[in-house]
Amino acid sequence: MKITALTTFNNIRNEYTEKLSNIKNDILNSIEYNFKEYNIYTVPVRREDLKIYEGCLYPFSENYLKKTDLLDKDIFTEENGLYLEELFVKENFDMITALNNQTVQGIIATDNGLFSAKFQFRINREYFEKAEELYKITEKNKISWRTLNIPYIMKFISVYLVEVDDDYWDSKEIISIDYDKKFDYEQNCVLCWNIRQLECKMNEMVKPTEERLIYEYFINTDINRKYLMVPESGEVLASYIMNYEQIKFITDKKINNKVILWEVLDRLDSELEKYLDYHIYSNENIKRDRSKILSDTKQIKDIVRSLNDIADVKLAEIFTENKNRKILTGFRFNSFLAEEFQIKGKRERIYLDFEYSDSYLTNEILSYIQSELELQYKDFEFLALEQE
Repeated sequence: MKITALTTFNNIRNEYTEKLSNIKNDILNSIEYNFKEYNIYTVPVRREDLKIYEGCLYPFSENYLKKTDLLDKDIFTEENGLYLEELFVKENFDMITALNNQTVQGIIATDNGLFSAKFQFRINREYFEKAEELYKITEKNKISWRTLNIPYIMKFISVYLVEVDDDYWDSKEIISIDYDKKFDYEQNCVLCWNIRQLECKMNEMVKPTEERLIYEYFINTDINRKYLMVPESGEVLASYIMNYEQIKFITDKKINNKVILWEVLDRLDSELEKYLDYHIYSNENIKRDRSKILSDTKQIKDIVRSLNDIADVKLAEIFTENKNRKILTGFRFNSFLAEEFQIKGKRERIYLDFEYSDSYLTNEILSYIQSELELQYKDFEFLALEQE
């Protein structure tokens, strides 16, 4: 009996050792699939032109497909109202923040007559959530984060019907809707970026390691492209190119449903780019050696100069004290990293004096610069001064 048990134990141990050896051999005979960073390009695209740019640009979200039955009283609430449409508002940062949650009067014409109504503007926060989701995915894939340069992200305003006469709900058809829009805007624009979401069926292999089980997922695809795996939980431990035609993702958690990949696409062809109505903004930069310790102002100027897509903005002066000059309003593109900055406690302030031609995107571009500086030097808070 003891001999039988010992034989069984030895067989299990040998099988286990063989599997560990196979894993090591797989890794040794494969090429690490890795890219240190990637560039994100963003631009508003007219809805009717989306097909033209397929393969390079895709909507941030499916929000542009969103439709609501504006005569469905059952889904109307005073708190949320009913979604009407989204506007691309070409106004400066202060105007946008003033518009957020503002209500305006309007008229809805139906088969039942004319009805006075109230509409509310709300900044579409879904785009901010999508940027944060990309950050979390890069973390899971062990790829370093670079601040996204999306000056258009504040410019998309969702409009909601929030108040209307009771008799309106007896209508069968809406003829027209009119409400106050005292700002420069466009309808039917969609915020796009160079990320395509793919749903893939993969071959799964479960293997034991010395400490835990690991899960390997294989996909046959173009190995020269950049893919981010989206595990439901856990993280991507490693990724390899197998046989020069297959990518293997190794995770520490089993994926129950179909595997989701985010494919980071290349920049739009320059000839095709000419047909866009708006400028593409990106977080491209000139590669420089960046010290995590800020020792002199030259490092700050070097980082600003290294950013490719900041319009005509130039950093003129750097101050450690503010002599009664106004701080330019803005926001932080890396606000989801707030906890990291809070750990630093009270941060020393550095004031930046920029030179630029004012536009409706100025505050957002300067916010991007400040956000990237703070990502590099977390001990400091960078503030832009208004031009004198």
